[in-house]
Amino acid sequence: MENLHFFFLSCVVSSISFTVTEMKSFLWLRNYFENNSGCRVKKFFHSILICYYCFSHWIAFPLSLYFEINLFEGTLGLLITPFVIVWISVIMTMVVELIFKKLDK
Repeated sequence: MENLHFFFLSCVVSSISFTVTEMKSFLWLRNYFENNSGCRVKKFFHSILICYYCFSHWIAFPLSLYFEINLFEGTLGLLITPFVIVWISVIMTMVVELIFKKLDK
């Protein structure tokens, strides 16, 4: 059952990160941090908001801790699990991007 939760969490991380970094609904937020990038904090947020790989880490860590998903034994598993979730979610995001590109043609 834990593996099923892991897969669903990977889907959630993939959809959130793809939506925020690629879709037009969050373009205003990406443009805000791009246009106001004189501050280091705003540059940091801009770099996260344009990269779904980077943004998925920021989503996977808190969600895996909140839902207590641990693929491996002990504390080390709590650190490794989010990286595995990100790896699976990036593969899902790449598949979604390929589908969107094929639909645009």
